Amino acid sequence: MLLAKPFTEEHAKLLCAWRYPGEYAVYDFPPWEDVCRLGWALAVPAKREAEFSAVCDETGRFVGFFRRMADGRVALGLAPEVCGRGLGAELMALIKRECPRRPLVLEVRTFNRRAVRCYERAGFATVGITVADNGMGSQEMYKMMLW
Repeated sequence: MLLAKPFTEEHAKLLCAWRYPGEYAVYDFPPWEDVCRLGWALAVPAKREAEFSAVCDETGRFVGFFRRMADGRVALGLAPEVCGRGLGAELMALIKRECPRRPLVLEVRTFNRRAVRCYERAGFATVGITVADNGMGSQEMYKMMLW
């Protein structure tokens, strides 16, 4: 069972150390020092408290995060060692409970079929394709919404 917990600086530092294999390496965050220097929301205490949640498993282990922004956008991720193990549906259910305001909007890289299928099963629909630079490189993204 996944639980939403307050997102601490320690969680942010752990997130910056996650390293994904192969093509998923585009999801690697820069080192914590660079995130701080660049002023990313992850490094700003007030933003971290207001927008981010840590996702922990039943043992309390930090296995993911989500960020809910005032405009309805959601960003999320699972730790590399738990990706592909079926936690996506549970994570999406948690996000839907924790973020009841609709619509919810997320963007996902078009190559990431695994995530796209997970979001579709959770009720999100693709509403367009965009090219976005989210600070981690310019990529073609599906814009997906849940009403």
